[in-house]
This record gives sequence, structure tokens and C-alpha cells, in this order.
Amino acid sequence: MHVRDYLESNDRSWPDRLAYVSRSGRFTWGATPDRVRRLAAALQDLGVGKGDVVATLSLDTQEVVETWLASCTIGAVRAGINFRYAPREMAHIINDAGVKGLIVQDECEAAYRALSDPLPTVTAVVGVGKHAFDLDYDELLRTHDDPPSPVELHDDDAVALSYTTGSTGLPKGAVWSQRSVVTALVNTMLQAGMRRDDVFMHCLPAAGVPILSTSWNVFNGSTVVLMDKFSPRSALELIQSERVTSVLW
Repeated sequence: MHVRDYLESNDRSWPDRLAYVSRSGRFTWGATPDRVRRLAAALQDLGVGKGDVVATLSLDTQEVVETWLASCTIGAVRAGINFRYAPREMAHIINDAGVKGLIVQDECEAAYRALSDPLPTVTAVVGVGKHAFDLDYDELLRTHDDPPSPVELHDDDAVALSYTTGSTGLPKGAVWSQRSVVTALVNTMLQAGMRRDDVFMHCLPAAGVPILSTSWNVFNGSTVVLMDKFSPRSALELIQSERVTSVLW
């Protein structure tokens, strides 16, 4: 099974269970797969196919998770761009990965527009929130209600490029396969002892490896609370208000 199979299983098994809580809203296991399917279809309509790279420049929001899951669904390759990076580092990742589709949150639009390097591979930029881009994330979801075109997936297919911190130079992309992602997620979830009634709070930067912790719940139907950016006060408030049972920071 691949990530998309578990996602569809949750949709069938407990559509009314809460899947995600974020600044964007509260989303059930019925709503989340539907939004992922719509985004996947929209990406295909924008010319993103199997093996093409889709990147997010954003705080840790629902849209980042949906982009990750949509990439897993259609065989695209997800890359995250840390909004804390310098313009040179951002441009390097976009060009090194050969990003085709780029999703930019409104709070990161200024950082994107400050990039002076050419971005020859980018063919579509989608804005989230209040932005000035031609393509709008929510509008794409509204206008794509048909499922994405079927894509055959294999265990060894690339599904993500996870960039290093670049401590000895520019960031370098590590390739994740469909199999490696499923193996890492399932085993980590089991070793952590996470149950279906757990509420996990994600508060690490999802541009890199921690994107995995945003989707532990895909494998058991539990709930993930997304912090867009960590602060001690907000974390404590969310732990109390959302009855968080597990957190990693």
C-alpha cells in the first residue's frame, strides 16, 4: 500500500473523525481526502505529472499537508522550502529540484518576489490566502471536483526531495521513495505507540523531514494539530484547547 491508499481507507472507514486542526480550519477524514483529490486534479491540470516536482513556500498550514498528500497521490515529487532561508538558498532549491509547480502562502509572497535569480523550470505559481498571484489555491479546489487522472505508482518511485540544512554549503536534496515514506511513517507511529484516539501536535518546520510527522495520522485515523510557527505560549494554549496527547519538539 502507498500513502494514497491509507488516505482513501480513512475516508471510507471514519469520514466524520477529525483529521486536522490548523489555522485554515478543522478538517475531517471525509473532507481531507476530498481536498487532496481536488488539489491533485488541479495540479495535473496545471501540467504537473508523475515525477514532476511541486514545492511549497509557506508556514506549516493545512495547504502544506494537502500538497504533500496530493503529490503522493499523483506520483509527483514534493519539496519544501524553508521560509527562514535566504533568497539565495530558496532559489537554489527551486532550481536544483527543477520545481514545476510552486505553492506560496501570502505571508511568504514578499520572500518569493524578492528572488532575483531566474526560475526557468517554474510554470505555475499558486497563492494561498490574500495574495497577488494569478492562480488561487482555494479557487483551484472549488473548480476541480473530478478525481485526478489515474497514475500507476511503484514502491521505488520518488515522492519527495528533502533538503539538508546546508551547514557545509548549499542545501542538498535527499530522495525519498514511496516505500521509504510508508516504512518510516508506519514504524515510527508504532514505536511511538500512537493510537487512533491520540491527538498529536506538529510544531516542527515541515519544509524538511518533519513533513512526515504531519501525516502519521494517515495510518491510523488519528488527529494532528498543526502549528503554523512554533511559540511556547501558542503551544501550551493548543495543548489545552485541543486536548493534545502527544507532541514532539
